[in-house]
Formats: sequence, C-alpha cells, structure tokens
Amino acid sequence: MAECVARATAVRDVLGLAWQSLLEGHTEDELEVIARYMPQAHNLNHTQMRSLPSPTEPD
Repeated sequence: MAECVARATAVRDVLGLAWQSLLEGHTEDELEVIARYMPQAHNLNHTQMRSLPSPTEPD
C-alpha cells in the first residue's frame, strides 16, 4: 500500500509542477479566464463524446 501511495504522490507532484509551469507568467485576469474556460471545455468534450456513435466491431 505504501508503494502505491508513493507512486501516486510522485505522479501528482509531476503533474502539479507541469501545471504550475504552464500557468506561471499569466496575469490574474488571464488566470480567471482560464479557470472559467477549463470546466466549460471539459463539459463540452464529455457532452460531445457521449453523442458519438459507439464503435463497431471490425469485420
């Protein structure tokens, strides 16, 4: 269990640093726009994915 927690923590730390690097240098106004955009884009993607036809089995 401890090994799983350590691996998950390492992944979280790497992702956190990547997000921090991506967002640093933006103004507060830009970050507010990004914060509003991201959940809207996420919801749009999920809505569109649900509307796609199911994949068919290969012939």
